[in-house]
Amino acid sequence: MRGFSFMKIRLKIISLALFCVYIFFFRLGLEDVTSVNEAQRTEPAYEMIKSNSWIVPTINGEPYLKKPPFIYWMIMFSYKIFGNIDSFTARFPCTLSGLVLVLLTVLLARRLFNDDVGLLAGLFLCTGYLILKKARHAEIDITFTLFITLSIYMVYESTRENRAFLIPAFLALALATLTKGPHAILIVLITIIPFLRHEKRLRELFSGPGIVGLLLLCLVVGGWIFTLGSRTGFGELYRIFHHEALRRCYSASRINSAPILSYLYIFPATFFPWAILTYLAVFRYITERRGRFRDEMRLPFFWFSGNLLLFSIIKGKESEYILPLFPAASILAAGIWRDYIQGGLGRGFNRLIRITLWTIAILLPISAIGLPIYLHHSELYSRYFFKSWPLSFGMVIAAVILINCLVKDRKRLIAPVLAVPIFFLITFGVPLYASYKNEHKSFRKFASRVNAEIRGNTPLYSLSSRLERPYVLIYLKRPLISVRNEEVIRSLFQSREPLFFIAKKDDIPIIEDQYGITPRILIEDMENDSHPVLITNRQSVQGSTGTGSNPEGGYAI
Repeated sequence: MRGFSFMKIRLKIISLALFCVYIFFFRLGLEDVTSVNEAQRTEPAYEMIKSNSWIVPTINGEPYLKKPPFIYWMIMFSYKIFGNIDSFTARFPCTLSGLVLVLLTVLLARRLFNDDVGLLAGLFLCTGYLILKKARHAEIDITFTLFITLSIYMVYESTRENRAFLIPAFLALALATLTKGPHAILIVLITIIPFLRHEKRLRELFSGPGIVGLLLLCLVVGGWIFTLGSRTGFGELYRIFHHEALRRCYSASRINSAPILSYLYIFPATFFPWAILTYLAVFRYITERRGRFRDEMRLPFFWFSGNLLLFSIIKGKESEYILPLFPAASILAAGIWRDYIQGGLGRGFNRLIRITLWTIAILLPISAIGLPIYLHHSELYSRYFFKSWPLSFGMVIAAVILINCLVKDRKRLIAPVLAVPIFFLITFGVPLYASYKNEHKSFRKFASRVNAEIRGNTPLYSLSSRLERPYVLIYLKRPLISVRNEEVIRSLFQSREPLFFIAKKDDIPIIEDQYGITPRILIEDMENDSHPVLITNRQSVQGSTGTGSNPEGGYAI
Protein backbone atom coordinates (compact mmCIF):
# COMPACT_ATOMS: atom_id res chain seq x y z
CA MET A 1 0.00 0.00 0.00
CA ARG A 2 2.86 2.33 0.82
CA GLY A 3 4.54 1.52 -2.50
CA PHE A 4 1.30 2.25 -4.35
CA SER A 5 1.04 5.64 -2.63
CA PHE A 6 4.64 6.42 -3.61
CA MET A 7 3.96 5.51 -7.25
CA LYS A 8 0.83 7.67 -7.22
CA ILE A 9 2.77 10.72 -5.99
CA ARG A 10 5.53 10.13 -8.53
CA LEU A 11 2.94 9.88 -11.31
CA LYS A 12 1.45 13.21 -10.20
CA ILE A 13 4.89 14.87 -10.25
CA ILE A 14 5.56 13.50 -13.73
CA SER A 15 2.16 14.78 -14.87
CA LEU A 16 2.93 18.24 -13.49
CA ALA A 17 6.33 18.22 -15.20
CA LEU A 18 4.74 17.26 -18.54
CA PHE A 19 2.14 19.99 -18.13
CA CYS A 20 4.93 22.53 -17.49
CA VAL A 21 6.87 21.30 -20.51
CA TYR A 22 3.79 21.86 -22.64
CA ILE A 23 2.82 25.32 -21.43
CA PHE A 24 6.45 26.54 -21.37
CA PHE A 25 7.78 25.02 -24.61
CA PHE A 26 4.76 24.80 -26.93
CA ARG A 27 5.47 26.94 -30.04
CA LEU A 28 8.26 28.64 -28.10
CA GLY A 29 10.02 29.96 -31.19
CA LEU A 30 6.87 31.04 -33.03
CA GLU A 31 6.96 34.65 -31.81
CA ASP A 32 9.88 36.72 -33.08
CA VAL A 33 12.05 38.75 -30.72
CA THR A 34 10.27 42.11 -30.54
CA SER A 35 10.88 43.52 -27.05
CA VAL A 36 13.87 45.58 -25.96
CA ASN A 37 14.49 43.53 -22.80
CA GLU A 38 14.56 40.22 -24.63
CA ALA A 39 16.75 41.54 -27.44
CA GLN A 40 19.19 42.97 -24.88
CA ARG A 41 19.85 39.38 -23.78
CA THR A 42 19.94 37.70 -27.18
CA GLU A 43 22.07 40.20 -29.11
CA PRO A 44 25.10 40.24 -26.73
CA ALA A 45 25.14 36.42 -26.83
CA TYR A 46 25.27 36.49 -30.64
CA GLU A 47 28.04 39.12 -30.64
CA MET A 48 30.04 37.02 -28.15
CA ILE A 49 30.04 34.18 -30.68
CA LYS A 50 30.82 36.53 -33.55
CA SER A 51 33.75 38.21 -31.76
CA ASN A 52 34.85 35.04 -29.94
CA SER A 53 35.00 37.08 -26.72
CA TRP A 54 32.80 36.23 -23.73
CA ILE A 55 34.18 38.61 -21.11
CA VAL A 56 32.77 41.98 -22.25
CA PRO A 57 29.17 41.88 -23.56
CA THR A 58 28.50 44.17 -26.52
CA ILE A 59 25.57 45.50 -28.50
CA ASN A 60 26.34 46.86 -31.96
CA GLY A 61 30.02 46.47 -31.09
CA GLU A 62 29.80 48.77 -28.06
CA PRO A 63 30.26 47.47 -24.48
CA TYR A 64 26.95 46.71 -22.78
CA LEU A 65 27.57 46.38 -19.04
CA LYS A 66 24.14 47.07 -17.55
CA LYS A 67 23.70 43.43 -16.52
CA PRO A 68 26.14 40.69 -15.46
CA PRO A 69 27.09 38.15 -18.12
CA PHE A 70 25.72 34.79 -16.96
CA ILE A 71 22.48 35.01 -18.95
CA TYR A 72 24.49 35.86 -22.09
CA TRP A 73 26.70 32.82 -21.52
CA MET A 74 23.65 30.57 -21.18
CA ILE A 75 22.12 31.85 -24.42
CA MET A 76 25.50 31.70 -26.18
CA PHE A 77 25.94 28.03 -25.26
CA SER A 78 22.37 27.36 -26.40
CA TYR A 79 23.22 28.88 -29.80
CA LYS A 80 26.28 26.63 -30.04
CA ILE A 81 24.55 23.45 -28.85
CA PHE A 82 21.63 23.78 -31.26
CA GLY A 83 23.84 25.17 -34.03
CA ASN A 84 21.27 27.82 -34.85
CA ILE A 85 20.49 31.40 -33.83
CA ASP A 86 16.77 32.02 -33.60
CA SER A 87 14.08 32.87 -31.07
CA PHE A 88 13.73 29.26 -29.87
CA THR A 89 17.41 28.71 -29.12
CA ALA A 90 17.59 32.14 -27.47
CA ARG A 91 14.67 31.36 -25.15
CA PHE A 92 15.51 27.74 -24.44
CA PRO A 93 17.85 28.30 -21.43
CA CYS A 94 15.40 30.64 -19.67
CA THR A 95 12.44 28.36 -20.38
CA LEU A 96 14.39 25.39 -19.06
CA SER A 97 15.16 27.48 -15.97
CA GLY A 98 11.42 28.00 -15.53
CA LEU A 99 10.79 24.25 -15.63
CA VAL A 100 13.55 23.56 -13.09
CA LEU A 101 12.21 26.39 -10.89
CA VAL A 102 8.77 24.75 -10.73
CA LEU A 103 10.24 21.36 -9.82
CA LEU A 104 12.52 22.94 -7.21
CA THR A 105 9.51 24.68 -5.66
CA VAL A 106 7.73 21.32 -5.52
CA LEU A 107 10.69 19.81 -3.65
CA LEU A 108 10.89 22.70 -1.17
CA ALA A 109 7.13 22.65 -0.48
CA ARG A 110 7.26 18.87 0.04
CA ARG A 111 10.01 19.36 2.61
CA LEU A 112 8.05 22.08 4.39
CA PHE A 113 4.62 20.36 4.21
CA ASN A 114 3.88 17.17 2.31
CA ASP A 115 3.58 15.76 -1.20
CA ASP A 116 0.15 17.24 -1.93
CA VAL A 117 1.21 20.76 -0.95
CA GLY A 118 4.34 20.37 -3.07
CA LEU A 119 2.26 19.51 -6.15
CA LEU A 120 -0.14 22.38 -5.49
CA ALA A 121 2.74 24.84 -5.06
CA GLY A 122 4.22 23.75 -8.40
CA LEU A 123 0.85 24.03 -10.13
CA PHE A 124 0.20 27.48 -8.66
CA LEU A 125 3.66 28.70 -9.67
CA CYS A 126 3.62 27.52 -13.29
CA THR A 127 0.12 28.91 -13.93
CA GLY A 128 0.80 32.34 -12.42
CA TYR A 129 0.64 35.00 -15.14
CA LEU A 130 4.08 36.59 -14.70
CA ILE A 131 5.98 33.30 -14.32
CA LEU A 132 4.31 31.93 -17.45
CA LYS A 133 5.13 35.11 -19.38
CA LYS A 134 8.77 35.35 -18.30
CA ALA A 135 9.44 31.64 -18.74
CA ARG A 136 8.53 31.91 -22.43
CA HIS A 137 10.97 34.73 -23.15
CA ALA A 138 14.74 35.15 -23.06
CA GLU A 139 14.85 37.41 -20.02
CA ILE A 140 16.92 37.48 -16.87
CA ASP A 141 14.26 37.29 -14.17
CA ILE A 142 13.23 33.63 -14.38
CA THR A 143 16.85 32.39 -14.19
CA PHE A 144 17.58 34.86 -11.40
CA THR A 145 14.57 33.54 -9.45
CA LEU A 146 15.78 29.97 -9.96
CA PHE A 147 19.16 30.66 -8.36
CA ILE A 148 17.58 32.65 -5.51
CA THR A 149 15.22 29.73 -4.81
CA LEU A 150 18.05 27.19 -5.01
CA SER A 151 20.13 29.20 -2.54
CA ILE A 152 17.26 29.44 -0.02
CA TYR A 153 16.43 25.74 -0.48
CA MET A 154 20.04 24.75 0.24
CA VAL A 155 20.07 26.90 3.38
CA TYR A 156 16.91 25.16 4.56
CA GLU A 157 18.46 21.75 3.89
CA SER A 158 21.50 22.78 5.93
CA THR A 159 19.24 23.19 8.96
CA ARG A 160 17.63 19.77 8.47
CA GLU A 161 20.35 17.56 7.05
CA ASN A 162 23.95 18.75 6.96
CA ARG A 163 25.75 22.08 7.24
CA ALA A 164 27.63 21.21 4.04
CA PHE A 165 24.55 22.36 2.09
CA LEU A 166 25.69 25.92 2.85
CA ILE A 167 28.41 25.54 0.21
CA PRO A 168 26.02 25.00 -2.74
CA ALA A 169 23.78 27.69 -1.16
CA PHE A 170 26.54 30.27 -1.55
CA LEU A 171 27.42 28.99 -5.03
CA ALA A 172 23.80 29.42 -6.13
CA LEU A 173 23.90 32.92 -4.64
CA ALA A 174 27.04 33.64 -6.68
CA LEU A 175 25.24 32.56 -9.87
CA ALA A 176 22.26 34.74 -8.95
CA THR A 177 24.65 37.68 -8.54
CA LEU A 178 26.25 36.95 -11.91
CA THR A 179 22.77 36.78 -13.45
CA LYS A 180 21.27 40.09 -12.33
CA GLY A 181 23.38 41.80 -9.70
CA PRO A 182 24.38 42.05 -6.03
CA HIS A 183 20.83 42.65 -4.76
CA ALA A 184 20.51 38.86 -4.93
CA ILE A 185 22.54 38.76 -1.71
CA LEU A 186 20.11 41.14 -0.02
CA ILE A 187 17.05 39.09 -1.07
CA VAL A 188 18.53 35.88 0.33
CA LEU A 189 19.76 37.49 3.57
CA ILE A 190 16.35 39.05 4.28
CA THR A 191 14.89 35.55 3.95
CA ILE A 192 17.38 33.37 5.82
CA ILE A 193 18.53 35.61 8.69
CA PRO A 194 15.16 35.81 10.52
CA PHE A 195 14.52 32.15 9.71
CA LEU A 196 17.90 30.97 11.05
CA ARG A 197 17.57 33.26 14.05
CA HIS A 198 14.20 31.71 14.93
CA GLU A 199 15.68 28.23 14.42
CA LYS A 200 18.61 29.26 16.64
CA ARG A 201 21.04 28.33 13.85
CA LEU A 202 22.29 31.77 12.81
CA ARG A 203 25.83 30.95 13.95
CA GLU A 204 26.01 28.14 11.40
CA LEU A 205 26.54 30.74 8.68
CA PHE A 206 29.97 31.29 10.25
CA SER A 207 30.79 27.59 10.56
CA GLY A 208 33.29 25.80 8.34
CA PRO A 209 30.97 25.15 5.39
CA GLY A 210 29.56 28.66 5.69
CA ILE A 211 33.01 30.24 5.51
CA VAL A 212 33.99 28.02 2.58
CA GLY A 213 30.79 28.98 0.75
CA LEU A 214 31.38 32.67 1.45
CA LEU A 215 34.93 32.43 0.09
CA LEU A 216 33.62 30.72 -3.05
CA LEU A 217 31.02 33.49 -3.46
CA CYS A 218 33.73 36.14 -3.21
CA LEU A 219 36.02 34.20 -5.56
CA VAL A 220 33.41 33.71 -8.29
CA VAL A 221 31.89 37.20 -8.19
CA GLY A 222 35.15 38.98 -7.40
CA GLY A 223 36.98 37.12 -10.16
CA TRP A 224 34.47 38.26 -12.74
CA ILE A 225 34.53 41.87 -11.46
CA PHE A 226 38.34 41.96 -11.58
CA THR A 227 38.50 40.43 -15.06
CA LEU A 228 35.87 42.77 -16.49
CA GLY A 229 37.21 45.83 -14.66
CA SER A 230 40.72 45.25 -15.98
CA ARG A 231 39.32 45.49 -19.52
CA THR A 232 36.74 48.25 -19.20
CA GLY A 233 37.96 50.21 -16.20
CA PHE A 234 36.78 49.94 -12.60
CA GLY A 235 35.45 53.49 -12.69
CA GLU A 236 33.06 52.56 -15.50
CA LEU A 237 31.93 49.48 -13.58
CA TYR A 238 31.18 51.54 -10.48
CA ARG A 239 29.26 54.10 -12.56
CA ILE A 240 27.07 51.39 -14.03
CA PHE A 241 26.60 49.71 -10.63
CA HIS A 242 25.51 53.03 -9.14
CA HIS A 243 23.09 53.74 -11.99
CA GLU A 244 21.61 50.23 -12.30
CA ALA A 245 21.46 49.23 -8.62
CA LEU A 246 22.06 51.95 -6.05
CA ARG A 247 20.26 54.76 -7.84
CA ARG A 248 17.06 52.76 -8.24
CA CYS A 249 16.86 52.42 -4.46
CA TYR A 250 16.42 56.15 -3.86
CA SER A 251 15.13 57.51 -7.17
CA ALA A 252 12.86 56.40 -9.97
CA SER A 253 12.42 57.33 -13.61
CA ARG A 254 9.13 58.29 -15.18
CA ILE A 255 8.72 54.74 -16.45
CA ASN A 256 9.22 52.80 -13.19
CA SER A 257 7.92 55.31 -10.68
CA ALA A 258 5.02 54.07 -8.51
CA PRO A 259 3.52 54.64 -5.03
CA ILE A 260 5.04 52.83 -2.07
CA LEU A 261 2.04 50.48 -1.76
CA SER A 262 1.84 49.71 -5.48
CA TYR A 263 3.07 46.13 -5.12
CA LEU A 264 0.01 45.33 -3.02
CA TYR A 265 -2.07 45.51 -6.22
CA ILE A 266 0.69 44.68 -8.75
CA PHE A 267 1.26 41.30 -7.11
CA PRO A 268 -2.39 40.11 -7.39
CA ALA A 269 -2.43 41.13 -11.05
CA THR A 270 0.77 39.22 -11.82
CA PHE A 271 -0.01 36.14 -9.68
CA PHE A 272 -3.67 35.82 -10.66
CA PRO A 273 -5.69 33.90 -9.55
CA TRP A 274 -3.65 32.54 -6.61
CA ALA A 275 -2.60 35.84 -5.00
CA ILE A 276 -5.66 36.01 -2.73
CA LEU A 277 -4.57 32.71 -1.16
CA THR A 278 -1.10 34.12 -0.52
CA TYR A 279 -2.52 37.17 1.24
CA LEU A 280 -4.80 34.96 3.33
CA ALA A 281 -1.83 32.79 4.33
CA VAL A 282 0.17 35.87 5.39
CA PHE A 283 -2.78 37.19 7.40
CA ARG A 284 -3.28 33.84 9.08
CA TYR A 285 0.43 33.57 9.96
CA ILE A 286 0.36 37.01 11.58
CA THR A 287 -2.85 36.40 13.54
CA GLU A 288 -2.01 32.87 14.77
CA ARG A 289 0.50 32.91 17.61
CA ARG A 290 1.32 29.21 17.56
CA GLY A 291 0.43 25.97 15.80
CA ARG A 292 1.52 23.67 13.00
CA PHE A 293 0.57 26.13 10.25
CA ARG A 294 2.86 28.81 11.67
CA ASP A 295 5.81 26.40 11.92
CA GLU A 296 5.35 25.18 8.33
CA MET A 297 4.88 28.67 6.92
CA ARG A 298 7.81 30.36 8.67
CA LEU A 299 10.37 30.21 5.84
CA PRO A 300 8.03 31.23 2.96
CA PHE A 301 6.51 33.92 5.20
CA PHE A 302 9.89 35.59 5.85
CA TRP A 303 10.78 35.11 2.18
CA PHE A 304 7.62 36.74 0.85
CA SER A 305 6.75 39.44 3.38
CA GLY A 306 10.31 40.60 4.11
CA ASN A 307 11.20 41.07 0.46
CA LEU A 308 7.81 42.56 -0.42
CA LEU A 309 8.53 45.20 2.20
CA LEU A 310 12.03 45.71 0.77
CA PHE A 311 10.82 46.21 -2.80
CA SER A 312 8.02 48.49 -1.61
CA ILE A 313 10.55 50.81 0.05
CA ILE A 314 12.77 50.94 -3.04
CA LYS A 315 11.78 53.83 -5.31
CA GLY A 316 12.14 52.08 -8.66
CA LYS A 317 9.36 49.57 -9.25
CA GLU A 318 8.67 47.03 -11.98
CA SER A 319 6.47 43.94 -11.84
CA GLU A 320 9.41 41.63 -12.63
CA TYR A 321 11.37 42.91 -9.61
CA ILE A 322 9.16 40.84 -7.28
CA LEU A 323 9.42 37.63 -9.32
CA PRO A 324 11.84 36.04 -6.75
CA LEU A 325 8.93 36.17 -4.28
CA PHE A 326 6.68 33.96 -6.40
CA PRO A 327 7.99 30.56 -5.24
CA ALA A 328 7.32 31.64 -1.63
CA ALA A 329 3.90 33.00 -2.65
CA SER A 330 2.97 29.71 -4.31
CA ILE A 331 4.01 27.73 -1.22
CA LEU A 332 1.98 30.01 1.04
CA ALA A 333 -1.03 29.68 -1.30
CA ALA A 334 -0.68 25.89 -1.46
CA GLY A 335 -0.47 25.64 2.34
CA ILE A 336 -3.70 27.50 2.92
CA TRP A 337 -5.41 25.67 0.03
CA ARG A 338 -4.60 22.40 1.74
CA ASP A 339 -6.36 23.61 4.88
CA TYR A 340 -9.31 24.81 2.77
CA ILE A 341 -9.67 21.35 1.22
CA GLN A 342 -9.40 19.64 4.62
CA GLY A 343 -11.88 22.04 6.26
CA GLY A 344 -9.25 23.50 8.57
CA LEU A 345 -10.04 27.17 7.89
CA GLY A 346 -12.47 29.41 9.69
CA ARG A 347 -15.80 30.46 8.25
CA GLY A 348 -14.49 33.87 7.16
CA PHE A 349 -11.55 32.38 5.21
CA ASN A 350 -13.82 29.82 3.54
CA ARG A 351 -16.33 32.45 2.53
CA LEU A 352 -13.66 34.72 1.02
CA ILE A 353 -12.13 31.88 -0.99
CA ARG A 354 -15.53 30.80 -2.33
CA ILE A 355 -16.38 34.39 -3.31
CA THR A 356 -13.07 34.55 -5.22
CA LEU A 357 -13.75 31.26 -6.99
CA TRP A 358 -17.28 32.27 -7.96
CA THR A 359 -15.92 35.57 -9.29
CA ILE A 360 -13.47 33.66 -11.51
CA ALA A 361 -16.27 31.33 -12.64
CA ILE A 362 -18.32 34.37 -13.72
CA LEU A 363 -15.40 36.22 -15.34
CA LEU A 364 -14.40 33.27 -17.52
CA PRO A 365 -17.56 33.17 -19.70
CA ILE A 366 -17.68 36.97 -19.79
CA SER A 367 -14.10 37.01 -21.12
CA ALA A 368 -14.96 34.21 -23.55
CA ILE A 369 -17.77 36.31 -25.04
CA GLY A 370 -15.96 39.63 -24.83
CA LEU A 371 -12.76 38.54 -26.61
CA PRO A 372 -14.26 37.80 -30.06
CA ILE A 373 -16.56 40.82 -29.80
CA TYR A 374 -13.57 43.08 -29.12
CA LEU A 375 -11.59 41.56 -31.99
CA HIS A 376 -14.53 41.86 -34.38
CA HIS A 377 -14.96 45.60 -33.72
CA SER A 378 -11.23 46.41 -33.73
CA GLU A 379 -9.71 47.60 -37.00
CA LEU A 380 -6.25 46.37 -35.99
CA TYR A 381 -7.24 42.93 -34.67
CA SER A 382 -10.33 42.10 -36.77
CA ARG A 383 -8.41 39.57 -38.88
CA TYR A 384 -7.88 37.43 -35.76
CA PHE A 385 -11.61 37.18 -35.02
CA PHE A 386 -12.12 33.57 -36.15
CA LYS A 387 -8.84 32.41 -34.58
CA SER A 388 -10.08 33.45 -31.13
CA TRP A 389 -13.06 31.06 -30.94
CA PRO A 390 -11.14 27.97 -29.70
CA LEU A 391 -9.71 30.06 -26.85
CA SER A 392 -13.19 31.30 -25.95
CA PHE A 393 -14.50 27.74 -26.08
CA GLY A 394 -11.81 26.65 -23.60
CA MET A 395 -12.76 29.42 -21.18
CA VAL A 396 -16.42 28.35 -21.29
CA ILE A 397 -15.52 24.69 -20.68
CA ALA A 398 -13.36 25.69 -17.68
CA ALA A 399 -16.16 27.87 -16.28
CA VAL A 400 -18.72 25.05 -16.56
CA ILE A 401 -16.45 22.55 -14.78
CA LEU A 402 -15.52 25.10 -12.10
CA ILE A 403 -19.17 25.92 -11.36
CA ASN A 404 -19.94 22.19 -11.15
CA CYS A 405 -17.11 21.73 -8.63
CA LEU A 406 -18.32 24.66 -6.54
CA VAL A 407 -21.94 23.51 -6.51
CA LYS A 408 -21.05 19.91 -5.60
CA ASP A 409 -18.25 21.00 -3.25
CA ARG A 410 -15.52 19.07 -5.07
CA LYS A 411 -12.66 21.08 -3.62
CA ARG A 412 -9.84 18.80 -4.72
CA LEU A 413 -10.69 19.27 -8.41
CA ILE A 414 -10.84 23.08 -8.34
CA ALA A 415 -7.09 23.80 -8.63
CA PRO A 416 -6.55 21.48 -11.65
CA VAL A 417 -9.70 22.90 -13.28
CA LEU A 418 -8.29 26.43 -13.01
CA ALA A 419 -5.28 25.22 -15.01
CA VAL A 420 -7.55 24.34 -17.97
CA PRO A 421 -7.78 27.95 -19.26
CA ILE A 422 -3.96 28.08 -19.22
CA PHE A 423 -3.87 25.02 -21.49
CA PHE A 424 -6.26 26.65 -23.97
CA LEU A 425 -4.44 29.97 -23.66
CA ILE A 426 -1.13 28.40 -24.67
CA THR A 427 -2.64 26.16 -27.35
CA PHE A 428 -4.69 28.82 -29.12
CA GLY A 429 -3.64 32.15 -27.61
CA VAL A 430 0.10 31.87 -28.31
CA PRO A 431 -0.32 31.45 -32.11
CA LEU A 432 -2.84 34.31 -32.10
CA TYR A 433 -0.53 36.66 -30.20
CA ALA A 434 2.57 35.60 -32.12
CA SER A 435 0.81 36.21 -35.44
CA TYR A 436 0.03 39.79 -34.44
CA LYS A 437 3.55 40.41 -33.07
CA ASN A 438 5.29 38.99 -36.13
CA GLU A 439 3.18 41.07 -38.52
CA HIS A 440 3.31 44.42 -36.74
CA LYS A 441 6.33 44.44 -34.41
CA SER A 442 8.96 42.11 -35.82
CA PHE A 443 11.90 43.25 -37.97
CA ARG A 444 12.79 39.73 -39.14
CA LYS A 445 11.25 40.04 -42.62
CA PHE A 446 12.61 43.53 -43.14
CA ALA A 447 16.09 42.52 -41.99
CA SER A 448 16.17 39.45 -44.28
CA ARG A 449 15.27 41.63 -47.27
CA VAL A 450 17.95 44.16 -46.30
CA ASN A 451 20.59 41.42 -45.97
CA ALA A 452 19.58 40.03 -49.36
CA GLU A 453 19.89 43.50 -50.92
CA ILE A 454 23.27 44.48 -49.49
CA ARG A 455 25.62 41.57 -49.12
CA GLY A 456 29.10 41.27 -47.67
CA ASN A 457 30.67 43.94 -45.49
CA THR A 458 28.97 46.93 -47.11
CA PRO A 459 28.45 49.61 -44.41
CA LEU A 460 24.87 50.18 -43.29
CA TYR A 461 23.97 53.53 -41.75
CA SER A 462 21.09 54.34 -39.43
CA LEU A 463 19.17 57.62 -39.36
CA SER A 464 16.77 56.61 -36.57
CA SER A 465 17.61 55.65 -32.99
CA ARG A 466 14.54 53.38 -32.89
CA LEU A 467 16.06 51.25 -35.65
CA GLU A 468 19.31 50.82 -33.71
CA ARG A 469 17.63 48.87 -30.93
CA PRO A 470 18.72 45.28 -30.27
CA TYR A 471 15.52 43.72 -31.66
CA VAL A 472 16.56 45.12 -35.05
CA LEU A 473 20.23 44.17 -34.72
CA ILE A 474 19.45 40.57 -33.77
CA TYR A 475 17.95 40.01 -37.23
CA LEU A 476 20.24 42.25 -39.26
CA LYS A 477 23.31 40.42 -37.88
CA ARG A 478 25.51 43.31 -38.95
CA PRO A 479 26.65 46.50 -37.20
CA LEU A 480 24.79 49.76 -37.75
CA ILE A 481 26.66 53.05 -38.08
CA SER A 482 24.65 55.75 -36.36
CA VAL A 483 24.68 59.18 -38.04
CA ARG A 484 22.97 62.27 -36.58
CA ASN A 485 25.22 65.18 -37.58
CA GLU A 486 23.67 67.21 -40.39
CA GLU A 487 26.96 67.83 -42.19
CA VAL A 488 27.88 64.15 -42.06
CA ILE A 489 24.47 63.11 -43.39
CA ARG A 490 24.69 65.66 -46.21
CA SER A 491 28.17 64.52 -47.22
CA LEU A 492 27.12 60.86 -47.18
CA PHE A 493 24.16 61.48 -49.46
CA GLN A 494 26.33 63.52 -51.81
CA SER A 495 28.97 60.80 -52.00
CA ARG A 496 29.54 59.15 -55.37
CA GLU A 497 29.80 55.75 -53.75
CA PRO A 498 26.57 53.83 -53.28
CA LEU A 499 25.68 54.06 -49.59
CA PHE A 500 22.76 52.50 -47.74
CA PHE A 501 20.69 53.76 -44.84
CA ILE A 502 17.80 52.44 -42.77
CA ALA A 503 15.26 54.95 -41.55
CA LYS A 504 11.60 55.32 -40.72
CA LYS A 505 9.25 56.22 -43.55
CA ASP A 506 8.41 59.41 -41.62
CA ASP A 507 12.07 60.48 -41.86
CA ILE A 508 11.97 60.78 -45.67
CA PRO A 509 10.16 64.19 -45.77
CA ILE A 510 12.59 65.50 -43.13
CA ILE A 511 15.56 64.45 -45.26
CA GLU A 512 14.03 66.12 -48.29
CA ASP A 513 13.34 69.38 -46.42
CA GLN A 514 16.61 69.66 -44.51
CA TYR A 515 19.07 68.42 -47.12
CA GLY A 516 17.29 69.04 -50.40
CA ILE A 517 17.71 65.38 -51.28
CA THR A 518 15.12 62.85 -52.37
CA PRO A 519 16.54 59.43 -51.47
CA ARG A 520 15.61 56.34 -53.39
CA ILE A 521 13.60 53.79 -51.41
CA LEU A 522 14.78 50.24 -52.03
CA ILE A 523 12.78 48.36 -49.39
CA GLU A 524 9.87 49.36 -47.20
CA ASP A 525 7.81 47.44 -44.67
CA MET A 526 4.45 49.11 -44.18
CA GLU A 527 3.04 46.29 -42.03
CA ASN A 528 5.56 47.01 -39.30
CA ASP A 529 4.36 49.74 -36.92
CA SER A 530 7.70 51.58 -37.24
CA HIS A 531 7.46 51.62 -41.07
CA PRO A 532 11.19 50.95 -41.65
CA VAL A 533 12.73 51.65 -45.06
CA LEU A 534 16.05 50.96 -46.72
CA ILE A 535 17.18 53.97 -48.75
CA THR A 536 20.23 54.79 -50.82
CA ASN A 537 21.98 57.85 -52.22
CA ARG A 538 22.23 56.13 -55.58
CA GLN A 539 19.90 57.51 -58.28
CA SER A 540 18.66 60.22 -55.90
CA VAL A 541 17.39 63.66 -56.92
CA GLN A 542 18.88 66.76 -55.30
CA GLY A 543 16.01 69.20 -55.07
CA SER A 544 18.16 72.23 -54.29
CA THR A 545 20.15 72.02 -57.53
CA GLY A 546 17.76 70.14 -59.74
CA THR A 547 20.47 67.71 -60.81
CA GLY A 548 19.88 64.02 -60.93
CA SER A 549 22.07 61.26 -59.65
CA ASN A 550 23.98 58.68 -61.61
CA PRO A 551 21.39 56.93 -63.76
CA GLU A 552 23.28 53.65 -63.91
CA GLY A 553 21.54 50.75 -62.29
CA GLY A 554 22.98 48.17 -59.93
CA TYR A 555 25.17 48.47 -56.89
CA ALA A 556 28.90 47.98 -56.49
CA ILE A 557 28.78 45.67 -53.47
